Amino acid sequence: MTVFDSILHYNQELVASDIDALESIRDTAKKLDVHIEQGFGLGKIQIEIFEKTVEHQLQGPVFITEYPNVLRLSPQQSSHPLLLLVMTNNIVQTRPFSGN
Repeated sequence: MTVFDSILHYNQELVASDIDALESIRDTAKKLDVHIEQGFGLGKIQIEIFEKTVEHQLQGPVFITEYPNVLRLSPQQSSHPLLLLVMTNNIVQTRPFSGN
């Protein structure tokens, strides 16, 4: 499930157009009582909404994919088109995904 799809799944009152453009997602965040700052872009706001409204509802092994590109983690990691997010003891780490 993608970040985008999970937001829609766990917030059934929302439709795709509520979270796919900067202008509409700012209004959506306000309605959901999600704190956002002036400089937040579309991807960052999607992550903030995901963290506040979705993350606590996930149970069992769930793979959330297609995280928005919010920030560059490091030059080495940014050269990999796919990153694997691994959560262990509530600590998230990224690793390059080679497909093997």
